[in-house]
Amino acid sequence: MKPGIVTNCWKALLDQGAAIGDLVRKARDSDFPVIELRQGCLGTAETDSVLARPDQLAELAAECPKIDFDYAMSFPFLSAEANFQEPALSLGQQAALATAGQFAPHLRIVDVNTTGPAQENTPNLDALIQLSGSCQQLGVKLSLEHSRQPWDLFYGTVSQVRQALQEDNYPAICFDPANFSLAGEQQLSASLLGSLRLSEISMVHIKQFRDGRFLENLEAGAVDWQQHRSLLEDRGYDGPLHLEISSSADIWQRLDESLRYWEDCSSERSGG
Repeated sequence: MKPGIVTNCWKALLDQGAAIGDLVRKARDSDFPVIELRQGCLGTAETDSVLARPDQLAELAAECPKIDFDYAMSFPFLSAEANFQEPALSLGQQAALATAGQFAPHLRIVDVNTTGPAQENTPNLDALIQLSGSCQQLGVKLSLEHSRQPWDLFYGTVSQVRQALQEDNYPAICFDPANFSLAGEQQLSASLLGSLRLSEISMVHIKQFRDGRFLENLEAGAVDWQQHRSLLEDRGYDGPLHLEISSSADIWQRLDESLRYWEDCSSERSGG
């Protein structure tokens, strides 16, 4: 499994004036092989209205050719209000292509607004199918992440897109165990991680939820990470594991502590 970072971990540092390039290089030098470039947390590599600047992102990726980047953005793809003509979507595709280097271009999209309930017909389904087909034609891997919406609404929509494209695993799923707490469905996380095909999971987000909020460290909380790590190891998952802990001024220390907690989840299981 490949430990990675989502750049929203660095938001506090970026707000204090840190350069995104310096943060990426520090992550590289700290042996993080995968980085998710999250819209809204890219410093000067995006506009004030958080539109990607693919040229600047390409320069950043060129400095770190051994890092596997993906570009991640928020877009309400499950909502009837979604405008699939927004420039942000085409710029997201361009950003994924610009940062690919020796790796496959990868765009991750999350709908942080839509809550549900599950509907028989997803609004804008045809537009989502068209977007997914466009990514496919460009050679861009597309991942969709669940958030506040019920799993049945999210996964039902993903399944309809796959059926239309005649694909088993495209678009892929960014699996985020802690996000199930946002939808009031935390009890589903472990069982789904054990039943979904590994081939349809492109990445796993690692963070913790407790007392109504996401935490600044990986520690005890709503997600039983020892159980989840056991499931990932037993099933042979070897994809990215992106730390997405809440941002703070001492984020590097908290990342170190979170990695130690993650390793302890494995040693506790083995009795070490």
